[in-house]
Formats: sequence, C-alpha cells, structure tokens
Amino acid sequence: MSSYENVWRALAELITEFRRRNLGIPPQVMDDLRSAKTLIEVLKLDPSVVETTERIEGYLRNVESYLLPVVQNEFEPSAAEEWMRRVEEAWRVLPRAREAPIRFVPGLPRGQHWVRIRVEELLNVDEVGEMAEEEGVSWRIEEDGYVLVYGEGTKVKSLIKRIAKKLRNEGEAV
Repeated sequence: MSSYENVWRALAELITEFRRRNLGIPPQVMDDLRSAKTLIEVLKLDPSVVETTERIEGYLRNVESYLLPVVQNEFEPSAAEEWMRRVEEAWRVLPRAREAPIRFVPGLPRGQHWVRIRVEELLNVDEVGEMAEEEGVSWRIEEDGYVLVYGEGTKVKSLIKRIAKKLRNEGEAV
C-alpha cells in the first residue's frame, strides 16, 4: 500500500465513523476524497508525474481540514485525540522528497530502445541476462539494482514478452 493510500484510508475510516454517528459530510468533501483515490491509482501507474502527488496532497488536506475540526467539536476528547493521532501517523510515513525517474540513460548508443527491469523473487538477474543474450540485446546491472536492457526495438519487445510470459507462468504455479 502506498503512503498516500494510508492517509486516504485513515480519512475514509474517519468518514465511516462520521456516518455511524449521523454526522453530515458535505458533497465537496466526498468528491475530494474520491478524487484523491483516483489520483492515487494514477500515481501507481505513472509515478513520474510530480504534479499528481501535489494534487493528491491537496485533496487529502482539504478532506482533513474539514474532518478534524468537526472531530474536535463532536467527539469525546479521547476519541478525538485517537483519530487525530491516526491521521497524523498516516501523514508521517509519506516520503518528503521524491526522486525523478530516469528518462535518459547515459552511455547508450543513439537509436537504441531500452527498458529497465526490476528484478524480484520470481525473476533473477541471471535469467534476465540469459534471455537478453538469446534475444540478441545488450544488458547491464544498474547501481540501483535494476537491469538495463537495450538494443533493437523489436528484440527488446520480444524479450519483455518472454519475461512477462515467464512471470505469468511462475505466478500461476505459486
């Protein structure tokens, strides 16, 4: 679960508590919560868009800025303190600085297609290297642990298809 999902979940649970206590929630607050969830899903698909994180934070802060004052006024002090602590903890785990993803890889010849592959449990570096060599593309291990594969576009695509098929087959076996 992403850090923003933790904040979203804490606020959604608080809204559930509001409903249990028959406290009204303005439509704009619900719209902001839904928008935040949608953008969290977009962020999962393309984490390179920094503006998305800013918009997510804006929506979540809007929801929080409505809910927390109501919590302080309507809930008993111990419950209010608990909810405020939960929301604060959810925000605390957010990364403060985001590194921009690499869009340019130095040292690659012009015109080469490339892809970075994150090696996980079901796929090891040796297997990726072996498949890359079989497909006729070059590869190297990056400092961050990713495997960089580069070469002719059709060969890189063919390698990616083989890797995806292997992962699907191993995922079904698990």
